[in-house]
Amino acid sequence: SDSRQNFGKLMRGRIDFIVSERRTGQMQVDTLAGAQDIVALRNSFGVDSLRVAVSRRSSLARRMPEINEQLQHMIDSGQVDRLLAESEAIYRDLLKPPTSSP
Repeated sequence: SDSRQNFGKLMRGRIDFIVSERRTGQMQVDTLAGAQDIVALRNSFGVDSLRVAVSRRSSLARRMPEINEQLQHMIDSGQVDRLLAESEAIYRDLLKPPTSSP
């Protein structure tokens, strides 16, 4: 089942809960008619972090201090938050049902 199907099962009472990434799950709920009774848990079930992995054999391995510095700058400047917001807006557009043309 995909997420939309699982949320449908939840709304019909066929399942009791869904484990989902909070932001993505909320976007799904926001687009489903009749989903007003679906509530996210107050406390997170788990927490993931965004990570960058580079092989020790990569030519980038020696540049990790530089990469870390740039990533920290992106966090501090708010660029990461802006990218996440932009990604969320794009994802929400993808979730919208297609409009019928006359």
